[in-house]
Amino acid sequence: MSSAEAFDEASATYDEWYEQHPGALMSELKALEALVPRRGLGLDLGVGTGLMAERLGVQVGLDPSAGMLRRAAQRGIMAVRGVGEALPFREACFDYTVSTAALCFMDEPAKALEEAWRVVKPGGRLVACIISRDSHWGRLYEAKRRKGGVYTYMKLLSPSELESLMRRAGFKPLRTSATLSQPLGFDVAEEPSSKVEGRGFVCLEGLK
Repeated sequence: MSSAEAFDEASATYDEWYEQHPGALMSELKALEALVPRRGLGLDLGVGTGLMAERLGVQVGLDPSAGMLRRAAQRGIMAVRGVGEALPFREACFDYTVSTAALCFMDEPAKALEEAWRVVKPGGRLVACIISRDSHWGRLYEAKRRKGGVYTYMKLLSPSELESLMRRAGFKPLRTSATLSQPLGFDVAEEPSSKVEGRGFVCLEGLK
């Protein structure tokens, strides 16, 4: 089974974790909102069900999973099927791109970031978020990966690795917004921090 097929199967229930953990959802949204532009045409790389894109006002979403895209389209997202490593868009057509915990599922995250740089206008932004491999949340997802399902295809990054990949793609790192410092089992909405240590959800902003 391919990763896209695995996500197709999981699409109907994929958002249930956030429904059961509203504090984590709000924490991640706060971290994203601190960096994601409020104006302009945006692209979500690995849009999934469109849960985050809808709340952030990102208009266009790309994903390899048809099942995920159907749910994103139901949320009003312009859903485009494709992979991050070969974006079906012309150069410099977006004001910003967002990727929320999607790079870890891509075969070539470095290539995906190069493609993000290509389709963003000069002066545009990339906001890339990861589940940090260096955190207790990273260890939780590593355990999930060993159990199978969609997480089988996951390869987590550290914040320093993400920054290095962004620089190599041509982006100049600017701000950091990180959250999920709470222990597992707690579900309280947190304000984002510029410090990544001990935080499970880390977003980096890059300038083209």
